[in-house]
Amino acid sequence: MKKTGIFRGLAALMSFLLSISVIVGNTLESFSTTIDTALGTQSEMMVTDDKDAVYDRFTPPAELLNEDGTGNSHALIQAAIDLNREQAAEGT
Repeated sequence: MKKTGIFRGLAALMSFLLSISVIVGNTLESFSTTIDTALGTQSEMMVTDDKDAVYDRFTPPAELLNEDGTGNSHALIQAAIDLNREQAAEGT
C-alpha cells in the first residue's frame, strides 16, 4: 500500500509540473518580442553562408516595380487582389 501512495504522489507531481511547463512555455513564446526587447536578445535570426544580401535573388515582374527599380507595394497588393478575385471566380 505504501508504494501505491508514493507512485500516486509522483504521478500527481509530474502531471502538475508538465502542465505548468506547458503553460509557462506558451506564455513566454507569446511574449517573446517583449522579452527580447527587455533583454536585448533575438529569438529568431536568419543565418546564411552567402556573402551577398539575403533577398537579392528575387526580382519581381516589371509591372510591380517603380521607375527606379524599387518595389511598388500598391501594385503588389492590387496583383494579389486580382489573383484572389480570379481564383474566387474559378471556384478554386
